[in-house]
Amino acid sequence: DSWFSWPKQDDALATKRRLNVIVVRRKAWAPAGGRAMLNHDELMYALRFFILPTRATLGEWSFDEKPLQEAIATWGRANVAIAPHGAGLTNMAFMPPHSFIIEIIVEGQSGAVYAGLAKRMEHTYKACTYTRSRLLNRSNAFKLDVEWFKRCLQDVPWLIAAQPS
Repeated sequence: DSWFSWPKQDDALATKRRLNVIVVRRKAWAPAGGRAMLNHDELMYALRFFILPTRATLGEWSFDEKPLQEAIATWGRANVAIAPHGAGLTNMAFMPPHSFIIEIIVEGQSGAVYAGLAKRMEHTYKACTYTRSRLLNRSNAFKLDVEWFKRCLQDVPWLIAAQPS
């Protein structure tokens, strides 16, 4: 079911619909660190085992000279995208209408390019804004605080798995 009618946050059916989540992986060795998330695998692990419902499909997208047809097919199956700020978010144009876009963005980032694009594409947009603490003076790479990210998603209860008490 790749065409996904996105539920309102209080929609009880949301927990019965399959989430197809794509996470963008950026290369750390790109110029200026490429805004890479240095602990990408830690995020993927947390999403799979602690954050997302067990029924969710989880995949990742990296930009290794893939053909356009692959981008269209892969992003066309996703209904949730999680990505650091960057051009990779333009692939949301291939997602079904009413998908959910989560942008990990540094505090003070200029422009609201992807929020505007998401709105035009009829997607729901959520910014998770972090304070930059560079690991290296010349790098834009960052380490994501996974607990902080989970807290950022708390106002999207249908996205987060019920945690055992």
